[in-house]
Amino acid sequence: MLRIFKWLGVLALCSSLVTVSASEVNEDPLERTMLDIAQKLRCTVCQNQPVSESNSGLAKDMRDVITDKLKQGQTEAQIMQFFVERYGDYVLLEPPRSGNGVPLWVFPPLVLLLAVLVAIYMMKSRAQTAAPAVQELTDEDRERIRRAREQDRAGDE
Repeated sequence: MLRIFKWLGVLALCSSLVTVSASEVNEDPLERTMLDIAQKLRCTVCQNQPVSESNSGLAKDMRDVITDKLKQGQTEAQIMQFFVERYGDYVLLEPPRSGNGVPLWVFPPLVLLLAVLVAIYMMKSRAQTAAPAVQELTDEDRERIRRAREQDRAGDE
């Protein structure tokens, strides 16, 4: 029992040391703004990876350019326009909703709508041809079934 209390005391001491050694995190607002802008830009050498997450040399250079332009007092829109002029609309992770970007925003919902309409059409056509209507048995059919059952019973005995 005494051994358990010793271990609990050691654990309490270790946990208090961890909280004492923790320091306040000071984030540079310029760096946060740079990362926000870099999150919206595509690394042109990576495959659909934002500049903020890429480790390529070009992405590092782009982050440096963003930082320099922020220090010069340029706005996010001006910085984004700079990269669009240099690399085209491809550099934007979210394509523009006008000009060349319109098909990228319009085409997927149209394809989805078309797929839903085709699925509905196919289900309706299958429902109409799925099962033929059940016909009523005639008296002759009932008589044949009765005789077949009697023969079957006679064969089992």
